Amino acid sequence: MEKTEVDSTLKLQFSPRPGWSGRICVSHNRSNSKRCRQLRLLAVVAVALTVFFGPAHASARRRKKRGGKPPAMSARVLQIAQQLPGATLDDAQPTARKIEHLVLADLDQWSASRTVSFVEVRSHLEQDFSLLTDPLSGSAASFEQPWHGETLIVAGYTLGWSNYDRVNVIAIYRTGKGSTRRIATINFVPRTDLRFIPLAGSSFGSLRFIAYGWRFGMSEPRLTAALYSFDGKSLRRLWERRDAFAGKISVLGEKVMIRYVDEQQFINSTSAGDAPQAHEAIYQLTRAGLKLLSIQPVRFP
Repeated sequence: MEKTEVDSTLKLQFSPRPGWSGRICVSHNRSNSKRCRQLRLLAVVAVALTVFFGPAHASARRRKKRGGKPPAMSARVLQIAQQLPGATLDDAQPTARKIEHLVLADLDQWSASRTVSFVEVRSHLEQDFSLLTDPLSGSAASFEQPWHGETLIVAGYTLGWSNYDRVNVIAIYRTGKGSTRRIATINFVPRTDLRFIPLAGSSFGSLRFIAYGWRFGMSEPRLTAALYSFDGKSLRRLWERRDAFAGKISVLGEKVMIRYVDEQQFINSTSAGDAPQAHEAIYQLTRAGLKLLSIQPVRFP
């Protein structure tokens, strides 16, 4: 009697039908065994292709959903900003202005026919500066507050081409009911970065916030802070403190505290090996701006 060889290995055969998980192929003769080995090889190849190309395909789908390649705006900003390194702050003004107009116009167009959040605005600004590399830099900050049934978004950015040369822009947007419009623009103090502290200023009938940042170039960074007020029509600077040596700022309710060190005293103390004496200035928020209440000694830092 002829002996029949049986290959008892289970083989997976893929089927294109929906919901089909596979068939079991068991060979009962040599021709079927050869066919099953071919199917097994195809299954291994299919798994390998899924492992290698599946994640890449998913990543491509995600990139397509987010908009694909970086938008042309970031490339245009990079092209113009490449003129900045080596330029003085005064000489760089025309180039910085060109970037300001370009970036704000792009933000205006993008947000015009939609209601946006402060997170989306900040993310859009960051995208416009996403191609800048050292020594070029671009950063953004933003926050929002309710305003007469709509929302006011305060957004700004810092454009730098060294640790010392920087310019800042602050813009206010009104958003709601499916549209967004820029209603005020102002420049913050040059050579600093830009951050915001919203203030509880509803009792004064206006939106109030502190813009602040640090200027580098000495042994300790110097703090600059300014109080702004927006009444629905105009954005005004009510108060300002520049170049507080080793300065730090904090807010508690309607009080603003600034810690700083006298620069000459700092030099004398550190030269003698002593700890410098710091000071804390306490301000009260008023309708006119900030009123100095007291200055008291505190430990450094």
